[in-house]
Amino acid sequence: FTPNPFMHRPATLNFVFADPQVDPSDTGLNSNFFDEQYYALEWRFPTRLFGLPGSQNVSYNYNTKEFLRLDDLTKSFITREKSSSSGAGVFAYNFHQYVYVEPGQDLASVGYDADQERLQGVGVFGRVGYSNADVNPFEWTFALGLAGRGIIPTRDDDTFGVAPYYGRISRNVSDISDSLNKNYWGFEAYYNVAVTPWLHFTPDFQVTEPILDNVDTAYTLGFRAKLDL
Repeated sequence: FTPNPFMHRPATLNFVFADPQVDPSDTGLNSNFFDEQYYALEWRFPTRLFGLPGSQNVSYNYNTKEFLRLDDLTKSFITREKSSSSGAGVFAYNFHQYVYVEPGQDLASVGYDADQERLQGVGVFGRVGYSNADVNPFEWTFALGLAGRGIIPTRDDDTFGVAPYYGRISRNVSDISDSLNKNYWGFEAYYNVAVTPWLHFTPDFQVTEPILDNVDTAYTLGFRAKLDL
């Protein structure tokens, strides 16, 4: 879309304008399209910080529909009265950036999409999200992690990832009950083993802290396999 000072590849700008009132299987041509609208704007651009590839992604979504105000939840349960707020928006920022690449690899030919990069090395990634807390129960969310490929000798196609996340519940929700936490957090780690070029096996470990005070922390160990035939 526009030249990028950090890299020879272009940035991309996406814009979506849609009708939020219709079913996804419907064209929406028979509805009053301009009664309510959904907008999405996303800007993604590559970076090459310290000579290593990465990308930045900034997006904003806005819906003009009317939503139930969360600060009226208690009142709506008791009196059946409801008030609404017109419009809801979500802002998100994502990035990923290599911090180490094994010597001898062709950095110049690498794109900035994650599924295009086959470099052996280690990188960081992160996400920040925010939504208006008067209609959305999740106000803030953060995640920061480490990922890599081929860090073990002779295991060039193995990948791994580890990341904690943290979020904040809307005060309008957490104030409903003393048993609700204002924050939530979790953690996930995985290692993807390339058994063969067509078979990948992945153990995965997760920790989840519920938003309820009287619910124990959950620990989950899982395994999955992927066949590429």
